[in-house]
Formats: sequence, C-alpha cells, structure tokens
Amino acid sequence: ATWSTVSIDYDGYGGLSKLMFINSTTGFAIFGENFLLKTIDAGMSWQLVHDDLNSVMMTIADFTFVNDTLGFLVGRNFITKTVDGGLTWTYFSAPGNGHLEDIQFINNQIGFVVGGTANRIAPGILLKTIDGGNTWSSTISGNIGYECTWFVTDSIGFIVDSYGYIYKTTDQGNT
Repeated sequence: ATWSTVSIDYDGYGGLSKLMFINSTTGFAIFGENFLLKTIDAGMSWQLVHDDLNSVMMTIADFTFVNDTLGFLVGRNFITKTVDGGLTWTYFSAPGNGHLEDIQFINNQIGFVVGGTANRIAPGILLKTIDGGNTWSSTISGNIGYECTWFVTDSIGFIVDSYGYIYKTTDQGNT
C-alpha cells in the first residue's frame, strides 16, 4: 500500500489530533486545540469551520458526527452541537464541572459523553442524551475521571477510567 502526504495550509497553532470521515468525501479534524477543519473533497483541501472556541479559550477534546449535518464537540465543561454540518453551533454547559473527554452516539438520538475534572483524577462523569443532544443528564459518576466510551450495540457499552479500568453496561448506561 502507498500512503501520500496531504498538506493542510493553515497558519493556526498546533497539529491535527483527531480525524473522522462520515463518508468517502466529507471529513472533519481537530487542529490544535481550538479549531475544527472540514473537507468535502476526500481530504485534498481543508477549510476552517469552527474557531469560536479560540476566543473563549475552550479546548476541544473530542468530536463526532452522527451524519453529514448533526455533529458535536466536547471539551472543558462544554458541549456544542451543529445541525448544519458545522456552519453554526449551539453551546451547552456540561452538567457538573469537568473536562469532557470523549463522545459517542449510538444513533441520531442517543449519545454519551465521559470525562472528569481537568486533572482527570476525580470525579468521573457519564452524561447521556436521548433527544439528539438537546439535553444531557448525568447517569453515573465515579471516584476517578473517565477517558473514553464505546458502545458495541444499542445496549452494551464500555467506559475506561483514568487508571485503565474498564466498566461495562448492558442497559444503555442506565446502571
């Protein structure tokens, strides 16, 4: 297999840290800690679609797109949502006071966010939405921050804490 380098012509600070394609041509990437880039030509060119976070010193930890229009960013005590492919964003304060680390949706209505405090030590938090990200509630909290979440089915999911312990749910994170 042959890999080729794709250059991103952007003068911002930092490099790419996360990358996600939602189809063969449309993708998104976190650049630095505060910028979201988008491609619509399979990565040949990239455009800045979200830099509001830079002005308020918010750091993007993770993002996801459920489809080509519905997407979310998470970070230090915030969740943002777009319904137009990244053109505009709605901000939500995260319940609690923590650094959100990871986000995953299992369909266009049900999603999960995990995190903890800024030092990732305590307490951990798992947030859940059942209305497409319009409201978020805390389903569990732990003694230590959570780093990532992944659901393999609509009901079975896992979270990993800052010490590397894995927790499993079989009821969509309710218990």
